[in-house]
Amino acid sequence: YDPFVDAGKTPNLTAPYVVLIGTKHQFFADNAETLFPAGSTVLDPHRYIPKVSGVNVVWLGGSNA
Repeated sequence: YDPFVDAGKTPNLTAPYVVLIGTKHQFFADNAETLFPAGSTVLDPHRYIPKVSGVNVVWLGGSNA
């Protein structure tokens, strides 16, 4: 899913996923609480997705502390 290309559509993630954030778009940060189901792992090389309860957000390229 790319918000730049798929504007107006929202991904429907209903089960835990491994998600790689490949484009830096504020949509992902603004909707992190509802977009990623509990149990998911989000790989964020841009380091801007906030921590979400029940979701493993991994900021790549530096410390995860």
